Amino acid sequence: MFYQISAVMTEYHDYLIVLSPPDGIINQVRQLKQYCYDRIGEYDCLYAKAHITVQYLPRKKPMWIDPLIPKLERELQALPPVVLDINGFNFFDHRETQTIYINISQT
Repeated sequence: MFYQISAVMTEYHDYLIVLSPPDGIINQVRQLKQYCYDRIGEYDCLYAKAHITVQYLPRKKPMWIDPLIPKLERELQALPPVVLDINGFNFFDHRETQTIYINISQT
C-alpha cells in the first residue's frame, strides 16, 4: 500500500510506502496506544492506523514513482512471512512533534 502524503510543490510530492499488518495486529497496536494514552494523555499519532514503514520518498515527481509502485508491490508480496517481536518503544523527533513507534525485532 502506498500513500501520497502531501504536495510540496506543484509537480513534486512526498510518498510514504507502508505495509498494513493484519487486523489482529492493528487491534493490538491500538490497545498499546490506548495504554500510552492512559498514562501520558493525547499525542499526535494516537489515532494513526498501525503500519510498517517501508520507505519514505520525499520530493519526487509522480512520473518517477508511478512506474516503481507495481514492481515494489510484487517484490513485497513475494517476501516470506516473518514473526516480529515487540522490543520496546521509541520516537521520531520531528522538532515540533514526536511520533511514538514500537521497536520490532525479527525472530
